[in-house]
Amino acid sequence: MDSNNGRIESPPLSHERSPRDLGPSAQPAHPRLRRLGLLQGQCQVPDDFDQIAADEIADLFEGH
Repeated sequence: MDSNNGRIESPPLSHERSPRDLGPSAQPAHPRLRRLGLLQGQCQVPDDFDQIAADEIADLFEGH
């Protein structure tokens, strides 16, 4: 038997690869446009948004 026990190995994935490296089928036909500021002024985010339920979220990550 061969050295990899009959398994097929794929090349390692790299965060440095772009869709261009993967070939033309990996690229969308039309790049998606991002509409920045679409909801500007129509909603409000509290100043402490990143602290809302921080203790409960930490407990969930710690398995409590």
